[in-house]
Amino acid sequence: MYNVLFMMVFTDLARFLLKVAVSGNLWFFALNKYNSLQTARDFRSSEMKMKKLALACSVAMIAASTQTLAETEVSMNVGATSNYIWRGMTQTSDGAAVSGGLDAGFDSGIYLGTWASNVTDGFELDFYGGFAGEAGDFGYDLGAIYYMYKDDADADFAEVYANASFMFVNAGLAYTVSADNDPSEGDLYYFVGASFDLPQDFSIGGTIGVYDYDAAGSDDLTHYQIDLSKSAGDYGDVTFTLSDTDATAGADKDMRALVSLEQILLKPRFNTIKGGAQLLLHPLRRKQHENDFCNHQALQAR
Repeated sequence: MYNVLFMMVFTDLARFLLKVAVSGNLWFFALNKYNSLQTARDFRSSEMKMKKLALACSVAMIAASTQTLAETEVSMNVGATSNYIWRGMTQTSDGAAVSGGLDAGFDSGIYLGTWASNVTDGFELDFYGGFAGEAGDFGYDLGAIYYMYKDDADADFAEVYANASFMFVNAGLAYTVSADNDPSEGDLYYFVGASFDLPQDFSIGGTIGVYDYDAAGSDDLTHYQIDLSKSAGDYGDVTFTLSDTDATAGADKDMRALVSLEQILLKPRFNTIKGGAQLLLHPLRRKQHENDFCNHQALQAR
């Protein structure tokens, strides 16, 4: 069974890579861009990661050499925010951020994608994939994501996640399975949220999340978030966010207000992917606003 699942994932990955190559080699451009910006300090580590990824892509393309691209749908997105907040914590020292992503979904329910944004030191580049779908009012999403940081290779880490939604309520968790900073391995994040449609193309959502750190002596962090969104038509979707945590000291102890804008460049026909195409209400992606999974389904139903 695992062999069959493995081949399904690599087959869909190959379809995605081939289609992106035809439309302008955007995937490989992102990888090469990341590689070219590596500093001397983390060059060896990055080179090894790129070689492994290149090998995996080569195997996938061979496995899918007889497959059709007709089942693949691609979506691209760009966004901007006054403050990049992730699970209640600023990633830009309360500064602005711009972001962009590329996603692909397949009829099988498998999705793949990449996303990038500037952060306090350099930029972040993520790769993710998983399986998502829905049955009536119930939705589910299982996958994995790898976070890469240009100027801080020791901060790279990987998570597996599981999200579920029922009507307007959603919940999920993410577990750190690998981290260059070893104490981060074993960290657990879980959340519950809800979202509601309002008149005049407004939507409102709220999230409560807990970051349960595995390292000895580390205090858990609880964050609270409220999002009010408005469709701006061809200009994208605007979101006003209030974010707060239970921290009593440090950079994230105060409540923050931010404004974000996201524009979907290519809107897909599918609604099962977890990446940028799903972030119609919250421009800064999966890990910043975990309740996007539920909100996107509400927008698709309009």
